[in-house]
Amino acid sequence: MKRVIALTVVGGVLAVQADIASTLLVNFHNADNTANLTSVTAADYQVNDADVNGSAVVNLVSGGGDVTGGTVFAVGLSGITFSANTANWNDWNTSGGNFAETPILDSYIYYTSTDIDVSRYFRISGFEEIDPGQTVKLTIYGVGDGVDQESQLAITYNGVQSAIQTTDYDSGDVYKTFTFTKVDGVDSVDINWGTANGTTAALSGFSMTSIPEPATLGLIASFGICVIFVRRNFNI
Repeated sequence: MKRVIALTVVGGVLAVQADIASTLLVNFHNADNTANLTSVTAADYQVNDADVNGSAVVNLVSGGGDVTGGTVFAVGLSGITFSANTANWNDWNTSGGNFAETPILDSYIYYTSTDIDVSRYFRISGFEEIDPGQTVKLTIYGVGDGVDQESQLAITYNGVQSAIQTTDYDSGDVYKTFTFTKVDGVDSVDINWGTANGTTAALSGFSMTSIPEPATLGLIASFGICVIFVRRNFNI
């Protein structure tokens, strides 16, 4: 008996891609009225965004766009900068109203206008470390310290403005959440804000987070087995 066996194997290749996790935190405040400023930590932002890194530093930013200490700190990101289309807004740390001594909400930048729009923007730039395709979340807080001091909010990314969402002072609806998908080479996003009722618009602070997707496992090559039998029998 003669037997021939042929075995062919093509191996598999495993590919893994890891995205980064990042957190940027901002609290707007009045640098000349620190007595009324309630201290803020990352835990205060985690209440409304569980993806906030608990070790992140909160950046204190005044109406002129000045960052306390001069450097913007963020987890997973370097080189973040801020800019705006208005040179200077008013800012305030309140001791009254519904949110006195409430972290994030007891300080804000604001302006008064009869225009109902989102023509003002606060721009965040320099997050090229976030990989293309990752989801980025912006949780934006926007109320003042009195009735009708609430805001229309939106974001603009890659030339596209989101739907406008409106906060409400009386009901305690004080923040809105937006998401966008990171595009390669587009490393800035605008927070658009304005008055909701032709009186005062306020911007209290925000968190910006990106989290890794579950590891991408790709089986690139196939696995195959080919077996050939040739048998000869001789009878005597």
